[in-house]
Amino acid sequence: MKKTFVLLMLITICVLTSCSFEFGGSTTGSSHSHDYNNVYYKNETEHWNKCSCGEKAYISNHNYGEWIIITEASQTSAGSKKQVCNVCEYENIVVIPQLDHVHDFTNKYYKNETEHWNECSCGEKDNLSNHNYGEWIIITEASQTSLGSKKQVCNVCEYENIVIIPQLDHIHDFTNKYYKNETEHWNE
Repeated sequence: MKKTFVLLMLITICVLTSCSFEFGGSTTGSSHSHDYNNVYYKNETEHWNKCSCGEKAYISNHNYGEWIIITEASQTSAGSKKQVCNVCEYENIVVIPQLDHVHDFTNKYYKNETEHWNECSCGEKDNLSNHNYGEWIIITEASQTSLGSKKQVCNVCEYENIVIIPQLDHIHDFTNKYYKNETEHWNE
């Protein structure tokens, strides 16, 4: 039994002195000292330094600065913003959701032959109503030889409704002067 105990002690001493066995936080038989070389490794949540042997040290969560807008969100597209870690310069980039659409009806009137309205950039119409015309205005008087024209102007959107005035019927205007030939006479 004594022989077995002595043999176990010899094996234990051999292992502890020649195999670099860690005991109590120190490595026996090794001359390695950690060098973290101030290079930061990072992921989405934390950063750390790493020795060439793979040992990690100084592990901590990112320490972000203020948000920086990369692209403003609008009513037609999403935007983006980022925070930069003050230690390792990791960039946390997130999407800013597209803004809800708010109708912005301009004071400009759109019009067709019968109606006028205001319109938003999305195509939504507001203040849709029929034209409100004023009195007829003669553009060109009709005569017995030519057509005329007249217009009404909408009091809201200034749409002009232009129509043709038909040519006047020919009215005979006979003078008291008579014309004649060998067999007849007439008035023109």
